[in-house]
Amino acid sequence: MTIAESFDQEGNDITKSVNAMQNSFDNLSVDKSMDLITSGFQKGLNYSDEFLDSINEYSNQFSAAGFSVEQMFSIFEAGAESGAFQLDKVGDLIKEMNIRLSDGTADDAMGKLSKRTQELYAEFKKTGKGGDEVFSAVMKDID
Repeated sequence: MTIAESFDQEGNDITKSVNAMQNSFDNLSVDKSMDLITSGFQKGLNYSDEFLDSINEYSNQFSAAGFSVEQMFSIFEAGAESGAFQLDKVGDLIKEMNIRLSDGTADDAMGKLSKRTQELYAEFKKTGKGGDEVFSAVMKDID
């Protein structure tokens, strides 16, 4: 309730976000979840009034791509700092990239990137693991 009152949010919305995170990321305690949410509010991640909704919608996507909960919050923060119009767009980037990596529609684009990125992508296609590494490599290649 303290988080809800401090950041003018509904207690139910906080609880849903904690549940979404715990259902998506292994061994995540309630305390750690609440600490991350509190820190996110303090860092201004609710700038588009959809911080909790983004946690709810995209926790499973970040987890499926191989990201940790800490990486999810770091990516949200980096997106906010780099001027993403809405936090939802940051989460949607991860979701769409994960879909493209998983269904093979990224094959042509991956062939145009660095050899290291191509190697990471080939390993991801074999194992289904390391989506976070592929994503990071792609971001370095296009930066």
